[in-house]
Amino acid sequence: MSMIFRSIGALSRTLAQAMAPAAVLILALVIYTGFVVPIGDMHPWFRWFNYLDPVAYAFEALMINEFDGREFPCTTFVPRGPGYENSPLDQKSCATVGAIAGQSSVSGTAYINESFQYYRSHLWRNYGILVAMTIGFCFIYLTFAEYITGARSKGEVLLFPRSKVPTFSKKSDEEADENDRPTTEDALAEKVITAGDVPPSIQKQTAIFHWEGVHYDIKVKGGTRTLLEDCDGWVQPGKLTALYASDIFKPPNVANLTI
Repeated sequence: MSMIFRSIGALSRTLAQAMAPAAVLILALVIYTGFVVPIGDMHPWFRWFNYLDPVAYAFEALMINEFDGREFPCTTFVPRGPGYENSPLDQKSCATVGAIAGQSSVSGTAYINESFQYYRSHLWRNYGILVAMTIGFCFIYLTFAEYITGARSKGEVLLFPRSKVPTFSKKSDEEADENDRPTTEDALAEKVITAGDVPPSIQKQTAIFHWEGVHYDIKVKGGTRTLLEDCDGWVQPGKLTALYASDIFKPPNVANLTI
Protein backbone atom coordinates (compact mmCIF):
# COMPACT_ATOMS: atom_id res chain seq x y z
CA MET A 1 0.00 0.00 0.00
CA SER A 2 2.80 2.38 0.82
CA MET A 3 4.43 1.81 -2.57
CA ILE A 4 1.13 2.42 -4.37
CA PHE A 5 0.63 5.83 -2.78
CA ARG A 6 4.31 6.66 -3.16
CA SER A 7 3.96 5.92 -6.88
CA ILE A 8 0.95 8.24 -7.12
CA GLY A 9 2.90 10.96 -5.32
CA ALA A 10 5.90 10.53 -7.60
CA LEU A 11 3.66 10.56 -10.70
CA SER A 12 1.96 13.81 -9.64
CA ARG A 13 3.63 17.18 -9.88
CA THR A 14 1.57 18.93 -7.19
CA LEU A 15 -0.21 17.94 -3.98
CA ALA A 16 -3.65 18.56 -5.51
CA GLN A 17 -2.89 16.22 -8.40
CA ALA A 18 -1.91 13.46 -5.97
CA MET A 19 -4.87 13.82 -3.58
CA ALA A 20 -7.63 13.33 -6.18
CA PRO A 21 -6.63 9.87 -7.51
CA ALA A 22 -5.46 8.73 -4.07
CA ALA A 23 -8.90 9.42 -2.55
CA VAL A 24 -10.71 7.47 -5.29
CA LEU A 25 -8.18 4.63 -5.17
CA ILE A 26 -8.37 4.07 -1.42
CA LEU A 27 -12.18 3.96 -1.60
CA ALA A 28 -12.05 1.33 -4.36
CA LEU A 29 -9.44 -0.70 -2.47
CA VAL A 30 -11.67 -0.90 0.60
CA ILE A 31 -14.90 -1.67 -1.26
CA TYR A 32 -13.44 -4.46 -3.41
CA THR A 33 -11.43 -6.11 -0.65
CA GLY A 34 -14.03 -8.88 -0.43
CA PHE A 35 -15.66 -8.03 2.89
CA VAL A 36 -17.94 -5.07 2.07
CA VAL A 37 -18.89 -6.67 -1.26
CA PRO A 38 -18.24 -10.44 -1.27
CA ILE A 39 -16.54 -11.89 -4.32
CA GLY A 40 -19.69 -13.69 -5.43
CA ASP A 41 -21.70 -10.42 -5.39
CA MET A 42 -19.20 -8.30 -7.32
CA HIS A 43 -20.22 -6.98 -10.72
CA PRO A 44 -18.32 -8.75 -13.49
CA TRP A 45 -17.13 -5.41 -14.88
CA PHE A 46 -15.34 -4.57 -11.63
CA ARG A 47 -14.26 -8.07 -10.63
CA TRP A 48 -10.83 -7.40 -12.20
CA PHE A 49 -10.18 -4.71 -9.60
CA ASN A 50 -10.22 -7.35 -6.88
CA TYR A 51 -7.37 -9.15 -8.63
CA LEU A 52 -5.26 -5.94 -8.49
CA ASP A 53 -6.16 -5.11 -4.88
CA PRO A 54 -3.29 -5.96 -2.48
CA VAL A 55 -5.62 -5.42 0.48
CA ALA A 56 -7.84 -8.25 -0.81
CA TYR A 57 -4.98 -10.76 -0.74
CA ALA A 58 -3.88 -9.65 2.73
CA PHE A 59 -7.45 -9.76 4.06
CA GLU A 60 -8.04 -13.26 2.68
CA ALA A 61 -4.82 -14.52 4.28
CA LEU A 62 -5.83 -13.04 7.64
CA MET A 63 -9.32 -14.58 7.45
CA ILE A 64 -7.88 -18.00 6.62
CA ASN A 65 -5.40 -17.74 9.47
CA GLU A 66 -8.16 -16.76 11.90
CA PHE A 67 -11.05 -19.10 10.95
CA ASP A 68 -9.52 -22.16 9.29
CA GLY A 69 -9.64 -25.32 11.42
CA ARG A 70 -11.71 -23.82 14.25
CA GLU A 71 -15.18 -24.71 15.56
CA PHE A 72 -17.54 -21.98 16.74
CA PRO A 73 -20.51 -22.87 18.98
CA CYS A 74 -23.90 -21.92 17.63
CA THR A 75 -26.14 -19.58 19.64
CA THR A 76 -29.19 -19.41 17.34
CA PHE A 77 -31.01 -22.40 15.87
CA VAL A 78 -33.85 -22.73 13.39
CA PRO A 79 -36.67 -23.46 13.68
CA ARG A 80 -37.28 -21.63 16.91
CA GLY A 81 -40.19 -20.21 18.82
CA PRO A 82 -43.08 -21.64 20.86
CA GLY A 83 -43.24 -25.39 20.59
CA TYR A 84 -39.67 -25.87 19.41
CA GLU A 85 -37.87 -25.48 22.74
CA ASN A 86 -37.53 -29.23 23.28
CA SER A 87 -36.89 -30.24 19.67
CA PRO A 88 -34.01 -32.72 19.28
CA LEU A 89 -30.75 -31.49 17.80
CA ASP A 90 -31.05 -33.60 14.68
CA GLN A 91 -34.20 -31.65 13.78
CA LYS A 92 -32.57 -28.22 14.10
CA SER A 93 -29.85 -26.34 12.31
CA CYS A 94 -27.62 -23.40 13.22
CA ALA A 95 -28.67 -20.09 11.62
CA THR A 96 -25.20 -19.36 10.23
CA VAL A 97 -23.62 -19.75 6.82
CA GLY A 98 -21.74 -23.04 6.63
CA ALA A 99 -23.76 -24.82 9.32
CA ILE A 100 -24.70 -28.48 9.02
CA ALA A 101 -28.08 -29.73 10.26
CA GLY A 102 -27.87 -31.63 13.51
CA GLN A 103 -24.59 -30.02 14.68
CA SER A 104 -24.29 -27.51 17.52
CA SER A 105 -21.19 -25.79 16.10
CA VAL A 106 -20.08 -24.24 12.83
CA SER A 107 -16.78 -24.94 11.11
CA GLY A 108 -14.74 -21.80 10.49
CA THR A 109 -13.37 -23.35 7.31
CA ALA A 110 -16.87 -23.92 5.92
CA TYR A 111 -17.92 -20.43 6.94
CA ILE A 112 -15.18 -18.61 4.99
CA ASN A 113 -15.52 -20.99 2.05
CA GLU A 114 -19.21 -20.32 1.56
CA SER A 115 -19.37 -16.69 2.69
CA PHE A 116 -16.26 -15.22 1.05
CA GLN A 117 -14.93 -17.99 -1.19
CA TYR A 118 -11.68 -18.07 0.81
CA TYR A 119 -9.76 -21.35 0.80
CA ARG A 120 -6.82 -22.71 2.75
CA SER A 121 -4.87 -23.33 -0.46
CA HIS A 122 -4.80 -19.57 -1.15
CA LEU A 123 -2.79 -18.69 1.96
CA TRP A 124 0.78 -18.98 0.65
CA ARG A 125 -0.31 -17.99 -2.83
CA ASN A 126 -1.51 -14.67 -1.45
CA TYR A 127 1.75 -14.21 0.42
CA GLY A 128 3.73 -14.64 -2.78
CA ILE A 129 1.45 -12.22 -4.65
CA LEU A 130 1.91 -9.57 -1.94
CA VAL A 131 5.69 -9.89 -2.12
CA ALA A 132 5.59 -9.60 -5.91
CA MET A 133 3.30 -6.54 -5.72
CA THR A 134 5.58 -4.86 -3.20
CA ILE A 135 8.61 -5.31 -5.45
CA GLY A 136 6.68 -4.29 -8.56
CA PHE A 137 5.21 -1.10 -7.10
CA CYS A 138 8.59 -0.25 -5.58
CA PHE A 139 10.14 -0.45 -9.05
CA ILE A 140 7.32 1.73 -10.45
CA TYR A 141 7.83 4.27 -7.68
CA LEU A 142 11.58 4.47 -8.26
CA THR A 143 11.01 4.88 -12.01
CA PHE A 144 8.53 7.72 -11.53
CA ALA A 145 10.76 9.42 -8.95
CA GLU A 146 13.73 9.23 -11.32
CA TYR A 147 12.14 10.60 -14.49
CA ILE A 148 9.24 12.80 -13.32
CA THR A 149 10.11 16.10 -11.67
CA GLY A 150 7.87 18.18 -9.46
CA ALA A 151 6.44 21.55 -10.31
CA ARG A 152 9.17 24.16 -10.38
CA SER A 153 8.95 27.47 -8.59
CA LYS A 154 7.82 30.36 -10.77
CA GLY A 155 10.15 32.78 -9.00
CA GLU A 156 7.57 35.20 -7.65
CA VAL A 157 8.81 38.79 -7.41
CA LEU A 158 7.37 41.34 -4.98
CA LEU A 159 6.52 44.57 -6.82
CA PHE A 160 5.72 47.98 -5.39
CA PRO A 161 3.79 50.13 -7.92
CA ARG A 162 4.59 53.81 -7.87
CA SER A 163 0.95 54.66 -7.28
CA LYS A 164 1.04 52.74 -4.00
CA VAL A 165 4.13 54.39 -2.52
CA PRO A 166 3.10 56.05 0.78
CA THR A 167 3.82 59.73 1.32
CA PHE A 168 5.90 60.73 4.33
CA SER A 169 5.81 63.97 6.13
CA LYS A 170 8.92 66.15 6.09
CA LYS A 171 8.81 66.35 9.88
CA SER A 172 9.58 62.65 10.08
CA ASP A 173 13.00 63.19 8.48
CA GLU A 174 15.34 63.21 11.47
CA GLU A 175 18.40 64.10 9.40
CA ALA A 176 16.73 67.19 7.94
CA ASP A 177 15.91 68.63 11.38
CA GLU A 178 19.21 69.95 12.75
CA ASN A 179 17.74 70.80 16.15
CA ASP A 180 16.81 67.20 16.87
CA ARG A 181 20.19 65.76 15.97
CA PRO A 182 22.04 64.21 18.92
CA THR A 183 25.17 66.04 20.01
CA THR A 184 28.43 64.74 21.41
CA GLU A 185 27.47 65.88 24.89
CA ASP A 186 24.19 63.93 24.71
CA ALA A 187 26.01 60.82 23.59
CA LEU A 188 28.54 61.05 26.43
CA ALA A 189 25.77 61.65 28.94
CA GLU A 190 24.02 58.44 28.04
CA LYS A 191 24.69 55.46 30.23
CA VAL A 192 27.14 53.00 28.72
CA ILE A 193 25.88 49.44 29.01
CA THR A 194 28.58 47.14 30.30
CA ALA A 195 28.64 43.39 30.66
CA GLY A 196 27.14 43.68 34.14
CA ASP A 197 24.25 45.87 32.89
CA VAL A 198 23.03 43.41 30.25
CA PRO A 199 19.33 42.67 30.80
CA PRO A 200 18.67 39.23 32.31
CA SER A 201 16.48 38.34 29.30
CA ILE A 202 19.59 38.18 27.10
CA GLN A 203 21.43 34.93 27.63
CA LYS A 204 25.16 35.22 28.01
CA GLN A 205 27.02 33.51 25.20
CA THR A 206 30.09 31.48 26.11
CA ALA A 207 30.59 29.41 22.95
CA ILE A 208 33.47 30.29 20.62
CA PHE A 209 32.57 30.78 16.97
CA HIS A 210 35.07 28.94 14.78
CA TRP A 211 35.37 28.57 11.03
CA GLU A 212 37.69 26.46 8.93
CA GLY A 213 38.43 26.20 5.21
CA VAL A 214 36.27 29.19 4.23
CA HIS A 215 36.54 30.10 0.54
CA TYR A 216 34.92 33.28 -0.80
CA ASP A 217 35.01 34.54 -4.39
CA ILE A 218 33.50 37.65 -5.97
CA LYS A 219 32.59 38.30 -9.55
CA VAL A 220 34.65 40.97 -11.31
CA LYS A 221 34.93 42.05 -14.87
CA GLY A 222 36.47 39.23 -16.86
CA GLY A 223 36.18 36.52 -14.23
CA THR A 224 36.25 36.04 -10.46
CA ARG A 225 38.54 37.21 -7.67
CA THR A 226 39.28 35.32 -4.50
CA LEU A 227 38.86 37.20 -1.21
CA LEU A 228 39.32 34.25 1.12
CA GLU A 229 40.98 30.95 0.38
CA ASP A 230 41.02 28.16 2.96
CA CYS A 231 40.67 30.72 5.75
CA ASP A 232 40.59 29.56 9.37
CA GLY A 233 39.72 31.63 12.42
CA TRP A 234 37.70 32.04 15.55
CA VAL A 235 35.85 34.72 17.51
CA GLN A 236 35.74 34.79 21.28
CA PRO A 237 32.52 35.98 22.99
CA GLY A 238 32.77 39.54 24.25
CA LYS A 239 35.51 40.49 21.79
CA LEU A 240 35.14 42.65 18.70
CA THR A 241 36.70 41.14 15.59
CA ALA A 242 37.08 43.23 12.45
CA LEU A 243 37.97 42.11 8.94
CA TYR A 244 39.96 44.45 6.69
CA ALA A 245 40.68 44.22 2.99
CA SER A 246 43.32 45.85 0.81
CA ASP A 247 42.59 48.80 -1.47
CA ILE A 248 41.96 46.61 -4.51
CA PHE A 249 38.72 45.34 -2.98
CA LYS A 250 35.61 47.45 -3.09
CA PRO A 251 33.81 48.27 0.21
CA PRO A 252 30.55 46.52 -0.75
CA ASN A 253 32.43 43.25 -1.23
CA VAL A 254 34.10 43.66 2.13
CA ALA A 255 30.69 44.33 3.70
CA ASN A 256 29.30 41.16 2.15
CA LEU A 257 32.31 39.26 3.44
CA THR A 258 32.00 40.52 7.00
CA ILE A 259 28.28 39.75 7.09
